[in-house]
Amino acid sequence: MPKRSTVIALGLAAAVVLAGGVGASIAVVGSGGGSDTVTMRVWDEQVAKAYTTSLAQFHAENPHIKVKLDVVPWADYWTKLRTDIAGKNVDDIFWVNSGNFESYAANGDLMDITKELGTAAQRDWQPNVVEQYTRDGSLWGVPQLADPGIGLYYNEDLLKAAGLTPADLQNLRWDPSGANDTLLPVLQRLTVDANGVRANEPGFDPSRIVQYGFNAGNDLNAIYINFLGSNGAAFQEGTEFVFASPEGKQAFQYLVDLVNKYHVAPPASDTNTNENFSRDQFLQG
Repeated sequence: MPKRSTVIALGLAAAVVLAGGVGASIAVVGSGGGSDTVTMRVWDEQVAKAYTTSLAQFHAENPHIKVKLDVVPWADYWTKLRTDIAGKNVDDIFWVNSGNFESYAANGDLMDITKELGTAAQRDWQPNVVEQYTRDGSLWGVPQLADPGIGLYYNEDLLKAAGLTPADLQNLRWDPSGANDTLLPVLQRLTVDANGVRANEPGFDPSRIVQYGFNAGNDLNAIYINFLGSNGAAFQEGTEFVFASPEGKQAFQYLVDLVNKYHVAPPASDTNTNENFSRDQFLQG
């Protein structure tokens, strides 16, 4: 998965309005006179292209309003956002995610969407997303994007070489106790060293792996949240991180063991410094 899908905390993003920013613009538009430019900040080039298309239609229907898109890469997004808000130099509308919006709302940096638009506007929005961006009875962001699910990609030829079929992947289960774990045995059959020995066979050399069975890299959305949730744990509740529960520790230990103990997933030295390592390995076969 590209990084943008990974970093949207809990898989969701919302567009928020800077308090005191667009509110004035709406007043000008409502008066029917003059022209106004609204700026909008996002972190994704591909989504910006989609916005460009829809905003062109919006401008055709509202020629007195122009919307200027500002794309700030994810790596710099939050640092620049904090700096620009503090310096009162931020865009009128900007993206946030569910892991970051509360601090901006608490500091009075966002427009109260419920107060400005009422609740009628929310009826066609996904209820669970509205709930996620609601704080103290008010909605602080307009839902824009959702990653409702993560896909598991596999190479059918490599499955066949390991004596497996896609059907063997349908009901895989991981179990931190190991008693009912059907995932690890499959990953061991799919992991191969330079001599062609599989991780479940005698003589396997973990220092010379040429094929890994799984990606357990540092990926919040595609890896961590799924393992935490399926073990009855959570990553975050409100502004508090809660992943260090007993269930959370079990989930993280399982993932770490896939890398360091069983050697069926690439080491952190490869994946932590290159977010696309596993994807690129997969695409190369």
